Amino acid sequence: MTGVRLGVYIGRFQPLHNAHQQVMLEALSQVEQLVVILGSARAARSIKNPFTVSERQDMITAALQQAGVAPTRLHFMGVRDFWDTPAWASAVREAVSHVQNGAHDLILFGHEKDASSAYLREFPDWTFRPTQVRSALSATPLRRAWLRGDWVTLEDAVPSAVLCWLRDFARRAEYAALQEEALALHHWRAAWTSAPHTPTFVSAHALVQSERAVLLHRRVQMPGRSLWQLPGGLLHPQASLRDSATRHLREQTGLDTSLPPPEIVLTFDHPERSLLGREVAYVHAWRIPHHRFAASASSHWLHDDEALAQPEQFYADHYRLLELTLERLEKRGG
Repeated sequence: MTGVRLGVYIGRFQPLHNAHQQVMLEALSQVEQLVVILGSARAARSIKNPFTVSERQDMITAALQQAGVAPTRLHFMGVRDFWDTPAWASAVREAVSHVQNGAHDLILFGHEKDASSAYLREFPDWTFRPTQVRSALSATPLRRAWLRGDWVTLEDAVPSAVLCWLRDFARRAEYAALQEEALALHHWRAAWTSAPHTPTFVSAHALVQSERAVLLHRRVQMPGRSLWQLPGGLLHPQASLRDSATRHLREQTGLDTSLPPPEIVLTFDHPERSLLGREVAYVHAWRIPHHRFAASASSHWLHDDEALAQPEQFYADHYRLLELTLERLEKRGG
């Protein structure tokens, strides 16, 4: 790709809407090739991330082909969530490097509208070209409209190829599951509407490692039913963080043993980490000498490598909780 002007456009595109497409067309009028970075790659399907990388690639390609863009001008790269801006920016750079291959002019397209656009400043060595597209469109209300079956709203907001794609998806079993999750979260939030202020939830979790395996719990309720998580849940009103973590561990996995003080306790407090709202999680980590096999049908020991190979099987940010906690344990040695 030597000598080619290469553009980069970053987003989640859940789903692609008209303003997204306009920015892409604007970029493609100025560069020969466009790298589309698809955020939240390999996340479990949820009302926030209903579409996989390949599904988003399909809808974007169809929309741009309809607008006259040859698919050969597009490059799609997925980047997962890290809940850590420097780590995420490093992953974006690595993804672009696989396509760059000597391109002498790298141009980042985007719109600096508010705090959500701060990520654009993570690439000071790339030429930044602010888009001239101005639109009030946002994917979040469009996802809600889609899950309500509000096709009138979507007709005015997404390219026709995307609308067809969304209609086809609505015939799938995954759509019904997403609607069920949306309803469960609606009831959850409605229960807190009378609170005098927006609640902040606190949760306590346990990571138990033994012989390079971790004990995981498979969720049995929405949101995230059937996905893996670290054993744990909301803080018990009359218990400490540690006692809450061990109590959830015992109830969810059947691991009923006396544990020493945890080796480490990590805090995860990204404002958008939970579908439930603002939730601060405390992960307590133990290493035990040999497997204490769980009695619960909803829990299982997974080898570290097996668990880390399937981020799309984890609820919310629990893959990142697992990944970072294992890294910290590894650094401690022992």
